[in-house]
Amino acid sequence: MDVLVLTETRTEMTMCSLSGGGMGGTNYPLEREGRMVTATGGIAVLLSRRARELGFQTERATEAAVFVQAPGFPLIVGLYDPPEDSTHENDGFLEERKWRKREEKESKEGTNERMKCACAGTSMPGQHEGGNEKSRES
Repeated sequence: MDVLVLTETRTEMTMCSLSGGGMGGTNYPLEREGRMVTATGGIAVLLSRRARELGFQTERATEAAVFVQAPGFPLIVGLYDPPEDSTHENDGFLEERKWRKREEKESKEGTNERMKCACAGTSMPGQHEGGNEKSRES
């Protein structure tokens, strides 16, 4: 598959309103399915104005890149290019966030395991077998 790097990515932040009517702070707008939407929180990547003029659609946006595709064109990857005043200019931020997400996922998996055990009626990990003898006697 051909991959083309989109060097002109827009990273301007814009003010946007929430559905309740109040201002939601600064967010990065993204174009999805031909209409403009906003991504709240995190780092989002914008397609360049030129790419939008050519009719590209956003396929997938991550915190580091956006992947876009249009009929008859190769897959385009636009990398995040932070503005000078950004607090997340280094790659360390993205690496740290990736590790944090992985840790959160692993901790949730452990929680789900314990919940499955409890629902199935078996003892949860870390509990000893004789812990509920009083409740069984009554």
